[in-house]
Amino acid sequence: MRIGRKGRCFLLVFLMLLPLSARAGELKGLVERALKENHTLKGEEWSTVATREGYLASWGLFFPRLWFQEEGVRSDNPPFVWMTKMSRRDVTLGMMNLEGFNRPDTVTDFKSSVNVAWPLFHGGEIYSTVMMNRAFYRAAQKWLGSTREQVALVVVRRYLETAWARSRVEAARSAVESARGHVSTAQARFRRGMALRADVLRAKVYLASMEDRLAREETAWEVSKRALNMVVGGDPRMPAEVKGDLEVLYKRYESYNATLDALVTQALERRGDYLAQKARVEAGRYSVKRARSDYFPKIDLMAGWEWHGSHYPGETEAANWMVGGVAKINIFDGFAREHRLRKAKAMLARARERTKEKEQEVVLDVVSGLLRLREARKRVEASRSSVAEAQEALRVIEKRYASGLATMVEVNDAQSALVEAQSLYLGALHDYLVALYTLQYSAGELLDFVGVKEGKAHDG
Repeated sequence: MRIGRKGRCFLLVFLMLLPLSARAGELKGLVERALKENHTLKGEEWSTVATREGYLASWGLFFPRLWFQEEGVRSDNPPFVWMTKMSRRDVTLGMMNLEGFNRPDTVTDFKSSVNVAWPLFHGGEIYSTVMMNRAFYRAAQKWLGSTREQVALVVVRRYLETAWARSRVEAARSAVESARGHVSTAQARFRRGMALRADVLRAKVYLASMEDRLAREETAWEVSKRALNMVVGGDPRMPAEVKGDLEVLYKRYESYNATLDALVTQALERRGDYLAQKARVEAGRYSVKRARSDYFPKIDLMAGWEWHGSHYPGETEAANWMVGGVAKINIFDGFAREHRLRKAKAMLARARERTKEKEQEVVLDVVSGLLRLREARKRVEASRSSVAEAQEALRVIEKRYASGLATMVEVNDAQSALVEAQSLYLGALHDYLVALYTLQYSAGELLDFVGVKEGKAHDG
């Protein structure tokens, strides 16, 4: 079956985009795994759960407290004996004498009771406490989102470092193969009497230096793969096998462009650490309101029903009930409430100043990230052309050496220049991609940029 022109064009584009999507899917999978398995993130999730439970627990302050209480006492203390006798309604005429008052018989009393207490009015203290805890929970949620982005950024950087190390290994292997070819050429020319033995020795020394470079790069690659596996929650004794390619990733994002104002606006709307700090300001406002509640009366209602007996378990000998209320007004406490209010106001002022500082940090992160991205793009463009020039220079020198018009020193110098140009180029690619992903983190959209859904926080 013949494929038309349009079909061939479509197939060509598909084959070009296939490695791009594969690399993007590889990084996305690593980030998703880290969001499930990273231990730092898991710890932050449990911290958020603890904050949430503290917030939900504070709602209980609005409801009456109901509890059962059991007491058992045996004593001949006169006040206890008389109070117990009176509660059980078993005071006798025989006790109405000095001996009965001063040296009563020992009494055993078991008291069971059901009690209710309800804070009717506390000057807004309870409401402020609940709202303050809610604000802290919101701050914890936003901080958890920021931690997710931080973990994703660590994964991305480890991934790019691994891809960079892999590219350096490939470049080093190519340099070793080229150096071996130079040794073979020098040996052949020496056997024909067209070169000095010094050329062979220089070629071998240079080959040894390239093999040393390759060994170091392979070690760095193995270390980076294990570091990547650790950050995604795996065993660092095992390497993470990835196929990241810096040039493929660069082509995917080579034309990325964004305005500073748009990035700053997005960062102030989405950065979890900044939103968490704003939530702490809200918590500080409710903390001030709670401190002011000390200037208002506190009214509590209470009720209870109790029953007594001299044996346990046994029959109830008497039962009593009580209903009442308590109103307390703080008239003077050594200026403690004034200082508590001043402390709350100071903490609120601190939170506001910290929010302004955090806003400036967010803006600076975006500005510096955008500048680093532009710088890295220029370095990629400059170093890419230098690699092509160094390759051409080496090709010319190799031909000249084969013709006896150049020395092995010149060949080694040309090879070194190519190695240096490739190193600069790969470093520029790595720095560009790191700057790009870091800029997305600074703008609060790294997870979206990688293609990972936000998901839900860990609920225990």
